[in-house]
Amino acid sequence: MKKDDNIFSINRAVSYDDLDSTAAYLEKMAREGWMLKDITGTTRFNFVKTEPRELRYAVEIFSEGSVYDTYTIESNQEYIEYCQKAGWNFICSSGKIDYFYTEDKDAPDIESDPAMKLKTIEKAQRQMKIVFPLIFIAMSALNLLINLTNSLNVMECSFLHFSASMLWIFVGALYIMMLIFYLAWRGKARRAVACGEKIPPNKMNLSFKAGYGLIIVFGLVHSAFMLLMGLKFGEKEVFMFPFIWAVIILLIFISRGVSVYAEKKRLSRGSYKALLAVLTVVWSVVLITGITIVVVLIMNSSSKDRIILAEKDIEVFGESDVFVKRDQTDTHWGHFILSVDQYTLTAYDEVAANRHDDEEYISDEVGLKRSWEFSIYKPRFKSTYDRLLKEAREEKYRQLSINFDTDIASHVPEYESDDITVLSIKGKYSPIMQRYLIFDGKSIVYLRCDEDLSAQQMEVIRRSFF
Repeated sequence: MKKDDNIFSINRAVSYDDLDSTAAYLEKMAREGWMLKDITGTTRFNFVKTEPRELRYAVEIFSEGSVYDTYTIESNQEYIEYCQKAGWNFICSSGKIDYFYTEDKDAPDIESDPAMKLKTIEKAQRQMKIVFPLIFIAMSALNLLINLTNSLNVMECSFLHFSASMLWIFVGALYIMMLIFYLAWRGKARRAVACGEKIPPNKMNLSFKAGYGLIIVFGLVHSAFMLLMGLKFGEKEVFMFPFIWAVIILLIFISRGVSVYAEKKRLSRGSYKALLAVLTVVWSVVLITGITIVVVLIMNSSSKDRIILAEKDIEVFGESDVFVKRDQTDTHWGHFILSVDQYTLTAYDEVAANRHDDEEYISDEVGLKRSWEFSIYKPRFKSTYDRLLKEAREEKYRQLSINFDTDIASHVPEYESDDITVLSIKGKYSPIMQRYLIFDGKSIVYLRCDEDLSAQQMEVIRRSFF
């Protein structure tokens, strides 16, 4: 808000389904001695000081207008001349909306056909109040479906993914409410028009200050919450959320600046659209680049504490003529409801491998003897633990799930104890492939290898993972 003795400016949202409230606001300002001069950036109302006056205002939607109009187009000029002949004085245009005033209390209403006006409003609102909500509702539903089916483990592993899903649920619920409120108003308006009454205002619209204020407050609160919980669970990925919100909030102010610039330069519809398209591309590049940088920095700060087996423990997986190296694709999946560590130990023939100067050149074709692929699941809740074992019994496919057929598995008594249960499958996937499922009521180790575990190897697993 900007105000001095002779000039007053304020940002105010104008909704097509509640134009009468804007007219009432302008009439109130006129009674207080402020006359509307013009509107910049579609939302900034500029007033000049006058004597208090009783005026009638008309805020009308022009069917052939566009939100990208920065000046009065020729077809709109004809409409304005028609209104002026009816006793209304033209003030300014802002996108699809024209502003008029009159001192004649008996001047006829500009729009004499409520049914035609309602059709124009519905057409103008279709994209914002129906198409966009349906798109975001569908995206929210799809996100929820994916996370509760294929990506449930990932959502449980990552507070970042969990919070993003909760955000999508919030967005979906918000747009469902918006759609319901708009459809309820549209039904009420259609009934009123059918009875020959005026179009009722839609009282569920947020003001400009409330709408943008809600976005900013929610962004700040969400960012703070994400940071606190991310630090608690050790997930640095959440640091990208404050960055995303900062870019979104900055975009709000930049978009307003672009609309003001377009009006000052009197850009055509095409030029205005092209400018916004460039802004969208630049904003997307900045957002994607920023997120990529954050993710890369997080990945590069990989933790040595993910290495569970010590070097002396790794040795028991190899024989005297082989050496064992850790695979470079080790992955770790968070500390939230469920944590999953996945890594591979690979044994190579030392003589064959040493023929190469650099170990990085070692491949499956050079000296490979055998490998062990570990997945270590550590659920925080018993219900999650039980579900993981249930999915293993059902061989239910899910990202990060345990694909283990317990129907053909056998117990390995020599490895079991009062605390540890060991199940084994051999030869189902290949003649020599061995799969183990080892669990103790708190953690689950899923091991794929091409040999039977020795007692010493089992002891290393027991000591390292349980």
